[in-house]
Amino acid sequence: MLVSRKDCEASGALGITSLLITVLISSCQKEDRLAIVRCASPPRDTISVRVGLAELRLGASALVNTQQLLPGTLLEFRAAGPGETKGTGVPIYTLQSSDGDFSGPSPDAWLEPVVSAEFDIQADEDVDTELRSEKFDLTKEIARSTLILTPGVKRRSLRDPLSLINADRRAISLIEAASEGNRFGIIYAASYGRELSLTNYGTSLAVDIVSAPRFYLHLKYTCAAVATINSQVASLGADVPIVVFVMPIKANRVNHLVEVDTIPLDMSKMHIGQN
Repeated sequence: MLVSRKDCEASGALGITSLLITVLISSCQKEDRLAIVRCASPPRDTISVRVGLAELRLGASALVNTQQLLPGTLLEFRAAGPGETKGTGVPIYTLQSSDGDFSGPSPDAWLEPVVSAEFDIQADEDVDTELRSEKFDLTKEIARSTLILTPGVKRRSLRDPLSLINADRRAISLIEAASEGNRFGIIYAASYGRELSLTNYGTSLAVDIVSAPRFYLHLKYTCAAVATINSQVASLGADVPIVVFVMPIKANRVNHLVEVDTIPLDMSKMHIGQN
């Protein structure tokens, strides 16, 4: 049972049983502390988000779109080299499209778990020492329970991204000419909006509080990726593509067309760079 400090202060006047008092005393021994949650700096700042069943069937991923990439963008992914912890995905080409190639916009409000991100946690030294002694992995706990919040967004999607690619010989030739082992994806949809934040619903105590041994840790997120997007919104005064959806694709060497790649892209092992 977890209780707030206010609950602890009020418990003495409740006339509750000795068993419950014991539980309350145990809970009330926790201290309130602050923990700063920093997202990794570029280029390690790729944040991927859980997707729905429709996207999972395509092997698709959803990414926080710090580079303001648009639907119709082709990405080439290179695996990590010697001494590297992550591979790189770079935009290599943008398909020609018109409004008739798109569906939407349709409401697409997001409150979804972050699937992969690199977080650096900053807390007081005694907090770090206690959590290590208790073998409590705060970074893992925060990564597990962090969500992306994008209220009021609307999704715009390419109706038939494969047909659009296969009508473009330049796009096909780029994919066919790639180095062995490189992979490709197409941004086939984006969710547009004006607000992005990260939050944590890891406990029933309250938003942005994690219950750890001896402490209630009040989380404060500071993330360059989030700040970048919110700055773009402020600068443009308009909706921006906050989240983009990437579908893995590959060249069919027999018919020289592009098709869905059934092997999903593991975005936890990639960062998105510039070409």
